[in-house]
Amino acid sequence: RLHSATQRMVAVTTDYVRWRARVRQEWVTAETALLAGEAARAVEIGRTAQRISRTANAYRHTVKSTLVLGVALDAAGHTRAAARVLRTASHEAVRLGLVPLLTPIHMVLAGTLQDRAPLVAARERMRADAAQSIREDPAESQSFR
Repeated sequence: RLHSATQRMVAVTTDYVRWRARVRQEWVTAETALLAGEAARAVEIGRTAQRISRTANAYRHTVKSTLVLGVALDAAGHTRAAARVLRTASHEAVRLGLVPLLTPIHMVLAGTLQDRAPLVAARERMRADAAQSIREDPAESQSFR
C-alpha cells in the first residue's frame, strides 16, 4: 500500500502539467458528450476527472470536476444524485473559499431542483446571486458563510 501511495505521489509531482491537462481535457470531453446527447458517457468522464483531481490533491479542480459530474448526472436523469453531488461541490467550494465556483454550482443546482422543489431552487438562485455579489464586492464574503 505504501508503495502504491508513493508511486502516485511521484507521478503527481513529476507530471503536474500532465494531470492538469488531462483533467481539463476530461471537462471538455464531458461537455462535448453532453452536447451529443451522451449523458451516461459524460457521467463516466466526469467521474474520471474527479478521480484524477483527487489523486493530484487539486482541490479547485476536484470541485470543478464535481460540478461537471453533477451536470452530467442531471442530464442523465439522475436528479437526486445530481443534487447530492452539487451540494457536495457547494460545501467544498465554501470550505475552500472557491467563491468563483459558487455561482455556477448554485445555478445548476437551482435548475436541477426546479421541477421537484421550486422553493429550494429559488433559494439556490439567491445563493448564486449572493456568490456573484461576493465576487463583485469581496467585503460581502463574510455575510455569505
